[in-house]
Amino acid sequence: MKKKILITGGAGYIGSVLTPLLLKENYQVTVIDNLSFNQDSLLNCCSEKNFNFIKGDICNYDLINNILPKFDIIIMLACIVGAPACQRNPLLTKAVNYEAHLNIINNLSNEQKVLFPNTNSGYGIGDKNKFCSEESELNPISLDR
Repeated sequence: MKKKILITGGAGYIGSVLTPLLLKENYQVTVIDNLSFNQDSLLNCCSEKNFNFIKGDICNYDLINNILPKFDIIIMLACIVGAPACQRNPLLTKAVNYEAHLNIINNLSNEQKVLFPNTNSGYGIGDKNKFCSEESELNPISLDR
């Protein structure tokens, strides 16, 4: 049976590269994105039989919580990126980057897997010449905790 993958924010930079790769590996991929930047980065995927697109927002908990049980793997890419964008609207940033992700985590079953890629926006700037790992303390640079 094909694994069913949900990618939140999948029309963004990472998702637009990852989605075609997953389709090529024969996964069933659903992307949910609000297309806030009017991007058309996934048009080349629309003819793929294993691709589905939902125009929606991860802050719409009814929508998200209704579709979550259908997926084996959730890849969480939806976010507001960069300190200037986060500072422009801190309430929206917290709703998208924290609360909506927490909602997803709280509504998963034990059988579902989550991938949550992160950058130094989450881990912050660490010690010089020392790499961050999943055990590294979070020290976000985009918003106060």
